[in-house]
Amino acid sequence: MRKKIFSAIVVMLLIVTVFSVKANAGYVSGTNTPFFEDATKTQVYISTSTKTSKGTVVILHGMILVAPDIYQNLINDLTNRGYDVIFPQYQEAGFAIISSMGLLAMLGGDNPSHIQWTRNAISGINWALTAMIPYWYNWYTPVLRKPSSNLYIFAHSIGGAIGYNIPLLSSDLKAKIKGIVLANAVVDPTVLSGAMPAGISMPAIEMINVPAAGAQINVPMLYLNGSQDAWANDQQASIFMNNAATTNKKKLKAISADADHMAPATNQGTLFDILSWTGLTQTMLGGDAEWNAMDTTFYIPAILHLINGNPATSFNPAISWQ
Repeated sequence: MRKKIFSAIVVMLLIVTVFSVKANAGYVSGTNTPFFEDATKTQVYISTSTKTSKGTVVILHGMILVAPDIYQNLINDLTNRGYDVIFPQYQEAGFAIISSMGLLAMLGGDNPSHIQWTRNAISGINWALTAMIPYWYNWYTPVLRKPSSNLYIFAHSIGGAIGYNIPLLSSDLKAKIKGIVLANAVVDPTVLSGAMPAGISMPAIEMINVPAAGAQINVPMLYLNGSQDAWANDQQASIFMNNAATTNKKKLKAISADADHMAPATNQGTLFDILSWTGLTQTMLGGDAEWNAMDTTFYIPAILHLINGNPATSFNPAISWQ
């Protein structure tokens, strides 16, 4: 009898241990070293707001913006609304970031390539979709689930080219993608060299085949940019918009003093503080990485509007969409 009681207690402790994951906990795939981070690291954020997911938003980060903390406000907002989030780090980090920016290439790291970065993102998303995540839906209901396979792509800056390219390189993921949001998306960063500080230039980057990639996009698509964004300008937008095969597409522009290239990123960490103090965020990153009211009233309503299936219709981003 004592053995049975003891065994039952052990089993209960194991269950409590397994299902002790907090809301928005990150699960990481891939490997890191002190100086280089492998470009296969992926984090999964499971919403504990609902017992079953409303869908999964894949956030594709901008160039060198590989930390999910930079997009934490966006992640938190989505998970609080019942959506799971997958954040694949498709680009190497650490010292390799310097190489990716065209500096000190002798350090090694990845050879800048939209194509390889897309493959890295695909690998990370596929891993995440098979990850079983344990958590408490409430204090008495342990849940074990995978992220929803209904995918919505939210791609920022260079991530826009990656998201645009995924349907071309992965037919499996193409079938799961229900909509694409291109936020301040840039397909050709080499044209930005004039915006960089002296001595910093974008390297030659292996580009995606935009017409071929666009021909595979048959889901609703939104292109978002801001009135103060000199990087994701109308020329960049037209490259994406004109080649996308879907007829359900729309371009929206935020009119605000804060509507620059870094939205909807968030100022996180010492590096961003230093860049902000020196004014280099404007030149190196295209704006200040600070979450503000414009992000809440523009980017969040836009992605929710797309999830509801009507991006080609007009909407007022000042409205609080639920």
